[in-house]
Amino acid sequence: KTENGSKYYIGQHGNHYFTYRYSFPRIEEQTADKFLTWGWKSKFSKFIPMFNFKTAGIKVSHNNKGGLLLIERPQSKRMRTWDVHSEFYNYFEDQKNFVSELAKEPKKKITIRLSRSNSNIKLNETLRWFNFNRSIKIDDGRTKLENLIAESRLVIHTYDTTGILENFSHNIPTLAFWQNGFDHLRELVKSDYQILVDNGLLHLSAQSTANKVNEIWDNVDKWWSERNVQDAR
Repeated sequence: KTENGSKYYIGQHGNHYFTYRYSFPRIEEQTADKFLTWGWKSKFSKFIPMFNFKTAGIKVSHNNKGGLLLIERPQSKRMRTWDVHSEFYNYFEDQKNFVSELAKEPKKKITIRLSRSNSNIKLNETLRWFNFNRSIKIDDGRTKLENLIAESRLVIHTYDTTGILENFSHNIPTLAFWQNGFDHLRELVKSDYQILVDNGLLHLSAQSTANKVNEIWDNVDKWWSERNVQDAR
């Protein structure tokens, strides 16, 4: 179609566009006549700032008396130049440390949301959690995420995921934490992520995240509505 003169427009369909140091620009950014972003701008005229297409017109709510939702990343396949299994082991140790440092009430109300990965990976992750804490509530990834969010007062993402941007778009109280700091980011965007760190939305250790949950648990909405937090969002 493009060879016959059609214009080729593409809309952003996830996170890491413009931010991820290992894949910028992506092939669709290079080949499109216009690339429609979720709001960010570029010096290149083909990038047109728009809005988050995935959340437009969709309403997602939370429950200010609800539980704590911890959203997990899947174990990666061996497609990288580093040891992804060792990396995931360290990641899971972080997750256990986070849960261990929670105060009694948030720990009692936590739900671990596994990714919709294949059944063998999911079984291994379920067994890991079961061996750590037999009473912890596990969701195997089949429940609609918006239903879990609707039952939660606070959502925590444990990796740099599209879900963070979706929650920010819906104005859902959200925290994030992950390994390796800003190593995966382009230098150009690190200052934007630092704003989230400075205002307590993003944490770079399990201990820091747990401390924040314990601090705000009794009134998450009050913290979330603070001007600096909303500005950072």
